[in-house]
Amino acid sequence: MIEAITAQTFQERIEREDVHLLDLRDPELFDASQYVGKATVTQLTVTQLPNRLSELKRDKKYYLLTHFNDQAKTVANFLHRKGYRTAYLIGSEPLIQEGS
Repeated sequence: MIEAITAQTFQERIEREDVHLLDLRDPELFDASQYVGKATVTQLTVTQLPNRLSELKRDKKYYLLTHFNDQAKTVANFLHRKGYRTAYLIGSEPLIQEGS
């Protein structure tokens, strides 16, 4: 099953459990320091993903962050068909906490 979650729900999860975030936005938008909590962050572009699938583990659940919700859903479906567990972030809420 592919889960769609808000940035707020994602933030709550990384504060209480280990999560794996795939930040698929353009490299100039990537800043790993913005993620607080127990997040392991991997940055790669959507176009790099098919060639880097071997870097992903099938026993992990990956949360996807892209520029657009439709793109995140498409990538989540692609990974799901390849045997990966995924969730994608929806909405325009910020992923960083105030004062971060």
